Order: sequence, then C-alpha cells, then structure tokens
Amino acid sequence: MLTGKNLNLGILEHRIKQYLTCRSCYVVYVIFFLCKRFYIGKTNRAMFTRFREHKNSVVTGKGAPRLIEHIHQVHKGNTSILTFAGLEQVPAPLYGAIKY
Repeated sequence: MLTGKNLNLGILEHRIKQYLTCRSCYVVYVIFFLCKRFYIGKTNRAMFTRFREHKNSVVTGKGAPRLIEHIHQVHKGNTSILTFAGLEQVPAPLYGAIKY
C-alpha cells in the first residue's frame, strides 16, 4: 500500500511503517475528503470491509454521525470523493486500549 510514505494530516505528518493491504485487520485508518478534512477510525475487521460500511452508512444514515453529516452537507452525499489509507496496524491485544 503506502509503506514508507508520509501522510500529511493537517498540522501532523504520519510515516507509514508497515505494509498494509485492504485485507489488513486491527488497523487505525484515515479517510480523506476533497475539502482537506479527514476522519480517523479503527477497525478489527479487514479494512475493505470497514470502508464499505462507511460508504453504505452515507446511504442508510446509520453509522458515524459526524462522517455522514459532513459527506451530506459538504459533498452532497457523494462517496466517490472518499480516499482511504491505513495508518498503522496494532497488535490484537492492544487494539481495545486505543482511544482517539
């Protein structure tokens, strides 16, 4: 995916240290919007599953309320503008301890 790349997260820059794929689990991820905003989340499931859930939540209205509201208000409900990236894989025992 983006191993060794730096992701610009506003005033922060994050270096991706691990090789992550859409099938990686226990991942902290970021969703980028065209408006230069971003959403950070975590999943214990495969990333592609979680990303699909986010896209479906825009249609159903069930899910992360701030994400859904932002996509509807700013991007007119267009989920094709979303870009996803895995930031870091976390060992399963530590996953529940992550707060963001």
